[in-house]
Amino acid sequence: MAVTNIQRSFICVLLFIFVIEVENKAPSIPCPSTPSKHAKVIKVSITGCADPTGKCILKRGQVYQLNVTFIPDEMVANLTASVHAIIAGQEIPYPIKKTDGCKGCGLTCPLKSGATYTYSDELSIPKFAPAMIVQVLWAVEDQNKIVVWCVGIEAEVE
Repeated sequence: MAVTNIQRSFICVLLFIFVIEVENKAPSIPCPSTPSKHAKVIKVSITGCADPTGKCILKRGQVYQLNVTFIPDEMVANLTASVHAIIAGQEIPYPIKKTDGCKGCGLTCPLKSGATYTYSDELSIPKFAPAMIVQVLWAVEDQNKIVVWCVGIEAEVE
């Protein structure tokens, strides 16, 4: 089965779904339109994703577990996740499968102010994904559409 250019473009964007900073081994990318406002991010990690040069290396055909540990500075009733990819200098929103951060991501809402929580999910890299370097911004908003946290990463798909 041949893969069309439209399918390749879709897959490229799909790769951006859950990529995040790796335990301070990758330089954080500022979230220009949505900086963190209502939480302190303690730790961000993707298992099996580490590179001393600063890029998160993601191999095609692999599944990665990601975790974001954070402390909200106010009560959070709901969480909505969104992802933006930086492609050719443009911040492009991408609809994701798990937008409700309170379901299927290891959290039970409401979240209490000052408590420590870990947001978890998986990142699956398709075998037919193109090799590329990407910048990804991941934001989580509260019930008032205020950004709770936003993190970014530079990643390389091999």
